[in-house]
Amino acid sequence: FTHHYDNDSTAQKIYDITLVTTSTHNCKDTITQGATIFPNISSEFTVNTEGCNPLTVTFGNTSTGVTGYVWNFGDGSTSNEATPTHTYLNSSFEDDSIYTVRLTTTNDYGCMADSSIDITVHAKPKADFIVDNSSGCSPYTVNMENNSIGADSCFWDFGDGITLDTIFTDTMSHKYTNDGNEQIIFNIQLKVFSNHGCSDTISQTATIYPNITSKFDVDIAGCNPHKVVFENSSDGATSYSWDFGDGSFSTSEHPEHVFYNTSNYDDKQYTVILTTHNDYGCVAMYDTIITVYAKPKAEFIVNNTPLCSPGTINISNNSFGADSCFWNFGDDSVSYSKENTVRHLYNNDSDDQIIYPIQLITYTNNGCSDTITRNATIYPNISAKFSSIISGCHPLTVDFTSQSQGETGYSWNFGDGTSSGEKNPSHTFYNYSNTDSAVSKVTLTTINDFNCSAVYDTNITIYPVPDAIFTLDSSTACSPFDVVIHNASPGASHYLWDFGDNITLDTNQTDTLHHIYHNYTQAPVSHTIKLHVNNEHGCEDTTSQPIFVYPEVVPNFDADNYSGCHPLTVQFTNNSNSVATIFNWNFDDGVASDLKNPKHILVNNTQDDKIYSIKLTGYSDYGCKASVTREITVHPMPLADFEIHDPIQTFPDATVDFIDKTQEGQWSYDWNFGDGYSSSEPSPSYTYSTWGVYTVTLIVGNNYCRDTIKGLVTITAPKPIAQFAQPESGCPPLTVYFTCDTTYITSYKWDFGNGVCSYKKFPKYTYYDSGDYRIGLTVEGDGGKDSTFQNLTVYRLPQAMFSVSPSKVKLTDDPIHCQNMSSDNSVFWLWNFGDGSELNDFEPLYQYTSEGKYDISLYVETEEGCTDTLVIENAVEVKDSCGLVFPNAFTPSKTGPSDGRDPNDLSNQIFYPRYTVGVVDYNLKIFNRWGELLFETNEIDVGWDGYYLGELCKQDVYVWKVVAKCSNGHDIINAGDVTLIR
Repeated sequence: FTHHYDNDSTAQKIYDITLVTTSTHNCKDTITQGATIFPNISSEFTVNTEGCNPLTVTFGNTSTGVTGYVWNFGDGSTSNEATPTHTYLNSSFEDDSIYTVRLTTTNDYGCMADSSIDITVHAKPKADFIVDNSSGCSPYTVNMENNSIGADSCFWDFGDGITLDTIFTDTMSHKYTNDGNEQIIFNIQLKVFSNHGCSDTISQTATIYPNITSKFDVDIAGCNPHKVVFENSSDGATSYSWDFGDGSFSTSEHPEHVFYNTSNYDDKQYTVILTTHNDYGCVAMYDTIITVYAKPKAEFIVNNTPLCSPGTINISNNSFGADSCFWNFGDDSVSYSKENTVRHLYNNDSDDQIIYPIQLITYTNNGCSDTITRNATIYPNISAKFSSIISGCHPLTVDFTSQSQGETGYSWNFGDGTSSGEKNPSHTFYNYSNTDSAVSKVTLTTINDFNCSAVYDTNITIYPVPDAIFTLDSSTACSPFDVVIHNASPGASHYLWDFGDNITLDTNQTDTLHHIYHNYTQAPVSHTIKLHVNNEHGCEDTTSQPIFVYPEVVPNFDADNYSGCHPLTVQFTNNSNSVATIFNWNFDDGVASDLKNPKHILVNNTQDDKIYSIKLTGYSDYGCKASVTREITVHPMPLADFEIHDPIQTFPDATVDFIDKTQEGQWSYDWNFGDGYSSSEPSPSYTYSTWGVYTVTLIVGNNYCRDTIKGLVTITAPKPIAQFAQPESGCPPLTVYFTCDTTYITSYKWDFGNGVCSYKKFPKYTYYDSGDYRIGLTVEGDGGKDSTFQNLTVYRLPQAMFSVSPSKVKLTDDPIHCQNMSSDNSVFWLWNFGDGSELNDFEPLYQYTSEGKYDISLYVETEEGCTDTLVIENAVEVKDSCGLVFPNAFTPSKTGPSDGRDPNDLSNQIFYPRYTVGVVDYNLKIFNRWGELLFETNEIDVGWDGYYLGELCKQDVYVWKVVAKCSNGHDIINAGDVTLIR
């Protein structure tokens, strides 16, 4: 077999190995030999494992137990220093170079250890581009060809304040503007990056001449002739050349010009071009189109004048070249019609003729116009008008009133073959139909002294008058009398019935009607039925007929019982009115009677309710009769009876069966078992909960009838049994809750095994001493007495005890040691150090991380689960060791400035404190050797990246100054120097 030895010291150790052999007869022999174990040795180091070419790294050696070092840097170079610095190179622009660094360590005993790490040197890209057109007039687009090698992304600075971040592209273009008066030379800079952050930069120039524009403002459209002034708004020009498009030219800065159009229909356009020049040879042009609109021609003829008022003038519009027209008819009315024929209605309300001037203005869509005026003669106004009623029922007399104006003669036509020459005549119209309206057209014609005439007409409607007619199926009958009425009125649409009994009916229906008459008197009664009809025009007619109604027979009776149990005797009382003189009773069981107030017995031999329909019929001396029917219910009657199976038993046997012997029927059952419990089953089985003598009662019935019977049940008392659960063993103080698991007991005696007794049913007892106890229980009940015993063990308690050293430490000191002095029966330990940390070692070492006074507690536990705890208050006092530790050198990144944040920085590219325990307020400043402030921060995790105003500082010694405050209130004011290595 093998055994592993470990030597963590600085010197060799010798371990004695002893072998003891034993025979089957227990004879033994022993031999001992020494094994020499040299100290442990390790090879471990840290380094920045990647960076851009050239990459300078410093190796952090963390090896232990070492006296000699051999470094192989993987590029043919070696070193024997403990923490060497080495620079790696990569001659490629695109591919990474990987070097394997190996550290071999040795000690004075010849032991060796070996470790290695790969370092990747990323390629530095090469920036290169060509400008193919480096000068031109503004605005000018410069095109660039990107010939960079190994670049994954590019940053372009075009020198005009515009920059661009982009992935690598072969070409790039940028538009430059020069709004000044002199040429501008722009510096174009390209900075390329690899995906690993390596970069390179190159610059070129582009010359942009001043901007020149050609621009002018002008009224670009107008009617013929169109005169314009050109407002020159060109910029950067020194000379001007105008071409007006009509063969005319100018070199003025702001010229004037007149444009012409001889057409009445078509617009004419001229293209005006302005060319500008500057002293750098830059040229700009601007052109626009001038439109001269055509002027229209207005012309029209009035076709029908003079004309009687009101009259419509017809005008022929002979204009040309117009897009719209405006007519002024001289009577304060206008029109915008563009039709070839225009009509206008004139109205002359005076006593003489009127001459109206008609004006036409024609327009084009561009606002050009022309005007012409001609006259129209209109004679005085004449009208025909009259008023009258226009409808009514036959016969209809109408009075006509003339409302005409300007007239001197009248002619009336009444539309029925008659006429009149009066100014206000009267006339009667006739309609002999019952269903259809008649219409007559009345016409009035008037005339004046200018031979002008007017006509007015209207229709007169003569409505038909309906005829009220109805017939009856019968006019005489007994009450209640259902009279059947047939409505046969022609031409009616609405009917009002008066039935002569204070009841009316207002309806639009012509269906056959039924109306019931009642006569509750002793003699016949007559009524008159009246019908009033009208139509939708309000024309109406009336008719009537008589009827006769005999007195009504009203039978009625009461019974002294309408329901009851079999057999049921009923006394009937006749309450019919006095009109009835003869009676007939039908009892629905085959028996009848002609007595006025009979008595009758109703029977029911079934299982269900039986319903009898009792009918009474009454007769009068006029031959009238009527009947009334009422129902009487007879319920079935039960006879209760039952048997008891096992009426005498000993508890807990207490289940008794009850057998129903009542005759069959739809019964309900109500059992009372004599102990307060009941059942509704016909033959129940019941278990008594205790012993005793019980009287059992059965009530059988339905909702109306019932019968009762009783019986006797005897249950004798049982013998009690002593029994209780085995109590669980435990640690003192041990409280045991005793419970007896059986019943039928009236008294208890508990013996707790130590001379203490209890007579409670469920006693509680606490054991304070460890040991074994025999517990007894004796019980008595109505059936006798019984006893039983159980054993209980109370375990031994542990005792927690410990000491702590030292009792006062600092955060950076060695840990405290806890010495465990607890009792030997404890098998588990849990330490609480008062800062939220816990350990379950037997004697732990513990290092505090925050200052303060801490209580330490020890919790111990035995195999049986018994516990104890000891707390030492303020057992340890820990004081804070606030401080800051700065490095004395660093190598900034050459890829450009950063935000100074790199909490995982292992390359030493950021200068900031490496140890910052307990610092709450912080200010760091960096100065050069002349006292110039280069950097300042109030954030402890933000350091100096070695840059000032975007440029990497030179290799030199720089001064740092820090002012800070600790969490314990102490102040830190310190200064030192740091070497920047490039």
